[in-house]
Amino acid sequence: MRIKIFKKIKNLFGTFMKASSSKKILEDLSEEQKNFGSRIFVLAIGRVLKRAYAELDGKNKENMERVFMSDDDKAKEKFVKEYIPNFSKFFEEEAKKVQEEILAEMVKQSNPKQA
Repeated sequence: MRIKIFKKIKNLFGTFMKASSSKKILEDLSEEQKNFGSRIFVLAIGRVLKRAYAELDGKNKENMERVFMSDDDKAKEKFVKEYIPNFSKFFEEEAKKVQEEILAEMVKQSNPKQA
C-alpha cells in the first residue's frame, strides 16, 4: 500500500514539475494533482522568497517586505523579475527538496523500526 502511495506522489511531483515548467502551470492536472500541487507550489514559493530575501541588501529587503505585504501582484512580479533573477532555478531546487523531504518521510513512516 505504501509503495503505491510513494509511486503516486512521485508521479504527481513529476507531472507537477513538468506542468510548472510550461506556461500552463496547473491547467493540465487533475483536481487531486492541483490540490497537492498547489500546496507544494506554495511551500516551494515561500522557500524561494525566503532564500532570495536572505541574499538581498538592507534596502532591497525593505522593498521586498513592502511589495510582498501588499496585494499588488504586478508589483510582486516586477520585483521578482528585477531582484530575483534566479527565481526559476531556485524554484526547481526548492520543489525538488520538498519532494525529497516528503518521500523520505513516507519511507520513514513505512519503516517505523528504522526511525
